[in-house]
Amino acid sequence: GRVFCHLHPDGFWIPGGTSSTGGECIENRFGEDDLRELDKHVPERTPTHLIVYPLVRPGEKLPFVNPEAEGFLVGRSKDKYDLYAAYLEGVGLVEKWIYELMDDLGAPVGEKIYTAGAGSRVEEWLQVRANILNKTLCRAEVVEPAFGAAVVAASRTACNNLTEAVKRMVKIVLEVEPEAEKLKPYATKYRKFRDACRAIGYG
Repeated sequence: GRVFCHLHPDGFWIPGGTSSTGGECIENRFGEDDLRELDKHVPERTPTHLIVYPLVRPGEKLPFVNPEAEGFLVGRSKDKYDLYAAYLEGVGLVEKWIYELMDDLGAPVGEKIYTAGAGSRVEEWLQVRANILNKTLCRAEVVEPAFGAAVVAASRTACNNLTEAVKRMVKIVLEVEPEAEKLKPYATKYRKFRDACRAIGYG
């Protein structure tokens, strides 16, 4: 029940899923704050000493299914900058778990992750994710969901197929590489994150 597949217009299948974590946790917890000011402090505060599973409401669907799961925080934050950075990390740690699951199920994840949506505009968050995942994060020039619909429409009008439409219309403007000095600390943090999840029966 964790993973579903979409039929690609060119005839193959794309595995995917929907976690209950994501950017909503930032809006919910820090919506009254100046996010750009918080973002400025992320590089100096990460990795944090905090472990966060950033659920906004009960229930998780991926990387595990538990309709009663609740978010949690392990540790005490020094200030809002630490807590904010830890929430960004929490989403990245869940993402890493999901990619490991996909690999285990036979859908290997490449060395580059193409990312879209509002969160992809925050370069500090992209860097945190790249460090946790030990993968390159790639952002297109246009990240709004409506642009994806335009690409699909073009695949049957201006182009011969979706692959051609993507090549013609999608321009990668930013690639964020993982920082070598943060890979080992984040590998340790990921193990602690998974241990904390197991301790309460998640996954």
